[in-house]
Formats: sequence, C-alpha cells, structure tokens
Amino acid sequence: MVQMTSIGAPAIALISLIVVGLAFSGALESVYTIVMSNDDYSHGSLLPVLAAYLIWIRKDQIVALLNRPTLDKKEPIRTGLGIILALVGAFFFLAWRFSELTFVGWFGFFSAFLAVVFFSLRSDLLKIVLGPLAILYMSYPLPASIMPRLFNPLQAMAARASEVTLRLLGVPVFVQGNIIEIPGMRLLVEEACSGLRSVFAMTTVALLVCMMYRMSMLAKVFLIALALSLAVILNTFRVVATGVMSHFYDPKAAEGFFHEFTGMLVFIVGLVVIYTIAGYLMKSEKVGS
Repeated sequence: MVQMTSIGAPAIALISLIVVGLAFSGALESVYTIVMSNDDYSHGSLLPVLAAYLIWIRKDQIVALLNRPTLDKKEPIRTGLGIILALVGAFFFLAWRFSELTFVGWFGFFSAFLAVVFFSLRSDLLKIVLGPLAILYMSYPLPASIMPRLFNPLQAMAARASEVTLRLLGVPVFVQGNIIEIPGMRLLVEEACSGLRSVFAMTTVALLVCMMYRMSMLAKVFLIALALSLAVILNTFRVVATGVMSHFYDPKAAEGFFHEFTGMLVFIVGLVVIYTIAGYLMKSEKVGS
C-alpha cells in the first residue's frame, strides 16, 4: 500500500473532504440549524473551535512527526478501519437519501469524514488528531426519535425528587408524571428541565478534559461516568430548588431570571467538580506511579 506522503496528498485529502461535505450537505445544513436553534445542542457551536484548539496545542508534536519520516507499521490496520468507515458512510448515505432522517445523514457524514482522515494520515499523526476531530460528533450525538425516551425518565425523576423535598418541608404536593401541583400553582417539568441538556454539555466537557490531560483509561471512564451522574443529580437539585422557591418565595421563580440563573449555576458547579476530580485523579496517578 502506497502511503499518502507526496505533495499531492493534502490536495487529495482536501478534495475528498469537499466531496463528502457536498454529498452530505443537506444533513450538515439540518444539523447546523439544530445546533443554532435548539438549546440542548447549543454546545455544538463551540466544538469546532475547541477541536481546533486541541490540535493547535499539539502542533509541536505534529511538526516533529512530519519532520521525521517513519514506516507506518500499523498501516494495514489503519487502512482496514478506513475502509470500514467508508463503507459505513456509504451505507448511511443511501439510508439517508431514502429516509431523509437528519441523524442518519449526520452519522453517515461523520463516518465518511473519519474515513478520509484515516486514509490521509499516518498512524502516529492519526493518534494525535483523532480525539479532537471525534469530539465534533457530540454536536448531535443522539437521534431525535429516542430523545423522548430519555427525556421522560429524567423529567419524572426530577419531579419525584421535588415531591419528596417539598413533603419533608411540610408542603402539600401532588405529582403526576412531570406535573407538580402545590397550593396555588402548578409546575411543569418541561423537556428543557429534564437534564438532558446538562448531560450533553457535561459529557462533552468530560471528554475534552480527558483529551487535554494525561490520565489512565480507567480514570477517563470514571470521569465520563461522573459527568453523566453529576448532570442528572445537579439538574434534579435545580428542579427541587425551583419548587421550594416557587412555594415559599415567589411563584415566578419557576420562570424568568431565577430559572435561567439556576441553569447556569448548575453548569458552573458541574464544571468545577469535573475539573477538580480530574486534577485529583492526575495527582493520584502520579503519586502511585
């Protein structure tokens, strides 16, 4: 297999990316619209910048590897994975053309995009840039068809936690599904309050932290699991706080400034906890090594 080390290799890779982008242009346009208009995916607008930054801080490693020609001993594996990704991309392209489902097109584009990356880079370079490029997938990680199945349990969990807390505080409360009824008002735990937005955002942050700092695979898995759990727990606390404030202080606490402020506060607290735990994990591994 001839490696793409000639002067024309970058041009071939660029042309391939343009062809893939044009083929999936409809899906990319739909994902862009979702990212820019749906708050659950608003973090996606920052991911290209963050991916570029992660590659930029590795520029010295990349330059050193480019100036050091080497035999790609893993080329058969890399090429094989590239072929698999290309076939997956082609399959989902056809499926997208028939179904016109945005997520099918997005998954097909991403597979084809990574196939070009696998074919274009040596294994040593691929190891450096693959993580930052793969993080772009988090812009639209789940199909819309399964979102309600994830929303409903999280909404019910938040509503039940609010019910327990209010009862402990002596507030008469009745909960049915995602509706919380207390004297004089009815609170609706909507999809935006289900915690899925926090799950996407905090999981993405955890992945970025894993790429920025050296940690064992076990530590990375733990950090991602922590981010998922933390998103659900903190968002549940947010709903509980909203219910308490609405009853004891002001019914308008369920909307407006307090609602937005608690959402921002939950995310900030999550960031602080994730970075603190990541720092602790790195120190623990250094001490143990």
